[in-house]
Amino acid sequence: MPPQAPPQRNEIVEWFQSIPPITKAIFTLSVVSTVAPALGLIDPYAIILSWKGVAKFQLWRLVTSFFFNRLGLGFAMNLYFMYRYSIQLENEVFQGRTADYVYFYVVTGVLQLVQQSLENGHACASMDLTVRFVPRSRQKPLA
Repeated sequence: MPPQAPPQRNEIVEWFQSIPPITKAIFTLSVVSTVAPALGLIDPYAIILSWKGVAKFQLWRLVTSFFFNRLGLGFAMNLYFMYRYSIQLENEVFQGRTADYVYFYVVTGVLQLVQQSLENGHACASMDLTVRFVPRSRQKPLA
């Protein structure tokens, strides 16, 4: 029997499969909702936060506005830091408590939507605010 060749490894697939579930969902939604408008697959004005659109039951705007960004270096940096800090939160602060981590994102998202409605904004929301709400008492002290 001839020796079998080792199975082909795809490092990108292995890396993506190693990402924790909530971070993977946020990462994927961010990439898809940014790249799709950049490629012309969808109209960017169809996914940004518009309260007039929400009043017409376009409820996806409440979610997609958190993940849409302009494609560029700023997006790459935001994506990298979101990935890094989200993995840290999911593996350390909310370890084994996926529902708590989802609740954390829902609460901070609702707070950002309330802020946008008070400002009557039509801009994209952002998950930058979530870093401010990290429970400081649960974090490990800096070495």
